[in-house]
Order: sequence, then C-alpha cells, then structure tokens
Amino acid sequence: MKFYDTCALLDNFETMPEEKFIISSITLAELEKIKTSTSKDSEVKYIARKILSFLNTNPAKYEVVSVSYTHLRAHE
Repeated sequence: MKFYDTCALLDNFETMPEEKFIISSITLAELEKIKTSTSKDSEVKYIARKILSFLNTNPAKYEVVSVSYTHLRAHE
C-alpha cells in the first residue's frame, strides 16, 4: 500500500489510486481546514472538497493512520 500526504492528494486528485492507500489523520484535518480556508484559492478548496467527498463515499479504498502532534514533536 502507498501512503499519500495532503500535497500528494491535492496534486494527483484526478488520478486517485485504484488500489487501497494510506493517509494520516493529520491529512484529514488539513483537508478539512483547506476546504474552508480564506487564504486558499477557490480551485484548491474545490479539490479538497472533492477529495473529502471521495473519501466519504469510498471508505474501503483507504486506511487512516492515527498520528498525534506529540508523535511529531518526539522526532524533532
């Protein structure tokens, strides 16, 4: 299985993987923020909404790995 971060999903939305893939819980949170952000352009927000819609309607296509910010700080 491949892992996709926020940028990879945004850059490759038109070619979402056919096989099951992995994303982090942070990626989900970032996509939620992007879809309503006032600092992002409308196309990026649209893509974030489309990705979230895809994820909501295709739960068998991906797996979420839970990552907390304490995990990230431990590796700084």
